[in-house]
Parts: sequence; C-alpha cells; structure tokens
Amino acid sequence: MKCKKVKRVLSPYLDCALSPEESNAVKRHLESCSACQEYASELEAMWKVLDVLPSMPENPYFVQRVLSRIEEKESEQFSFVHRLEHFLVPVATGFALLLGIWIGYLAGGNGERLGNENGNSTLVASTEYLETFSPLPSASLGEVYLSLNTELGEEGTP
Repeated sequence: MKCKKVKRVLSPYLDCALSPEESNAVKRHLESCSACQEYASELEAMWKVLDVLPSMPENPYFVQRVLSRIEEKESEQFSFVHRLEHFLVPVATGFALLLGIWIGYLAGGNGERLGNENGNSTLVASTEYLETFSPLPSASLGEVYLSLNTELGEEGTP
C-alpha cells in the first residue's frame, strides 16, 4: 500500500471499520513506514483528546434546516428569473445611457448650420436662448455676457 492511500484509510483502520484484508495491508505498511506510524500516532492522540470533551446535545431539526437552506440556495441559483435579472440589468443600464446621450445630443443642438458658397457649413449661434437675458439691467453680469456673445456672433471671429 502507498502512503497516500494509507492516510486516507487510517481513520477507519483505527476504528476497526476496515475489512480484514485492508486492515492487514495497513498494518504491514505501518510496520515498515515511520512517517505513516507518526501520522497514526498523531491521529490516535487527537481522538483521545476529542473523547475527553463533552458531547454537545443534538438539535433534532439541524439536518432539516441545513437541507432546506441548500435547496433554497440551489433554487435561487438556477431560477430563470434570477438569470434573466442578471442579464437585463446591464442591458437596461446601457440602453438608459445611450438614450441619455441621444437626448443630450438633441437638446444640445442650440446652433444652426448654414452653408456658404464653398459648400462648407458653419455653426451660427442661435439667439433664441440668449433672448432670455433681454430684460437685464445695464452693467450686470448677464448684460456683459450677452453683449460679448452678440459681438462675437456679428463679427464671426472671437
């Protein structure tokens, strides 16, 4: 027998739960292998310490609760709605982002494009939004802004 297999069956061997053939094979291996002998003695010492500890009272519903929790987790993981939710949330987020960009593009078009004789188009500032500032008192910040914008629009150069 190899050490790996002996270590796997050592606990049943110490509990006398192996067949006579397996038990004899483990016994022969332990007589010839000092590493497995040491492992067996450590395992025996651990069992002796555990035998000294008082046993805890068993909860009669423990197994039922564990099994029901396992079933709940499995049903959550494999439910169609759960999988669909993990797919639809990123898709809906991406759609909302694209919709926001598109609406921003449409709302941000506050200029008009005019073609000149060369076929090139130039962006001309629309004054419909600037007319909001019409009833401003003179020398106010809004009046200065409006006058700068209208001067730029008339001259065509900054």
